[in-house]
Amino acid sequence: MEARSISERPDAPEPHEKQNSGRGANTHRHYDQLIRQRLAAIIAASGYSQQDLADAIGVQRYRIHRLLSGTNLVIDASLTCAIAEACGQPPHVLYDPSIDLPYDLTGVTSIDHMLRDAYNDNSSTGLAGIKRHAAPDYRVLSDKYDERQGLSYEHLLVDVEPTPGRSQQVRRGLTLQDEIRLNQLAADHDNTHTQVVLADAALVDDMVWVQYTTKTYYGTTRLASDIWNFVDLLVLDHPIEKYRSNARYKPKIRRRLWRALKEMPDQHQSFDSSSCLQRATQLSLTDASDADEPQRTDPTA
Repeated sequence: MEARSISERPDAPEPHEKQNSGRGANTHRHYDQLIRQRLAAIIAASGYSQQDLADAIGVQRYRIHRLLSGTNLVIDASLTCAIAEACGQPPHVLYDPSIDLPYDLTGVTSIDHMLRDAYNDNSSTGLAGIKRHAAPDYRVLSDKYDERQGLSYEHLLVDVEPTPGRSQQVRRGLTLQDEIRLNQLAADHDNTHTQVVLADAALVDDMVWVQYTTKTYYGTTRLASDIWNFVDLLVLDHPIEKYRSNARYKPKIRRRLWRALKEMPDQHQSFDSSSCLQRATQLSLTDASDADEPQRTDPTA
């Protein structure tokens, strides 16, 4: 009888298989798969295409593709962290399966899609995303515009009629065209471009509360020199309930009231709706005298 080699024995491992050398032999594979799955989820939630994401973080698209597809056998920690931050997520969520990824922002699908596109932006003005979702009568508002103290662009401010159901005070604001033009002048003057990263959002009454970060980059460097955190209150072109009941309606932004935050948002904590309401109320009712706000639309400031 012909002798059988060890690889032909029914109970022998396949030739290409290695004997398990320890408890952690396959652990890294599990975490690799986890990280790739969570990366894919936050990229999908952000609304970024792979090309747009690559442009935002300054890498070639193939690097993101190879990372997600598993072509790279080794996870690039620097790349994964850059992707997470660009998508508005703290990097540690990639490594902790106990943390639920925030797929929903407001719970209204059409509004969430709009916010992820409008507030994940990488352009010279930081307004390319807002422009795509601005209503024809869009106006940007700020407490500093109402004060009219030493603004070089005061002559561009226009009266903004009260929004139905809100304060009846006539406010001062900028048109989208003037807002973009002023931001572009500032970018050209300082040779900068701006990355906008969405942090949180929620519905407050019939408005949308948005928290986000802007990072300013000088020249071709990938080191952010100025980082600011903002909150916006948005008034859309229809009541929130209309978007909730009919997903075919695409939200457009009529009014955007912005304000800079002194404190850095803690992205390691879960979203706190009560804190959101408190900040939104402060934004609506108080003046801006206690906020150190950057002159975002004044290149001479």
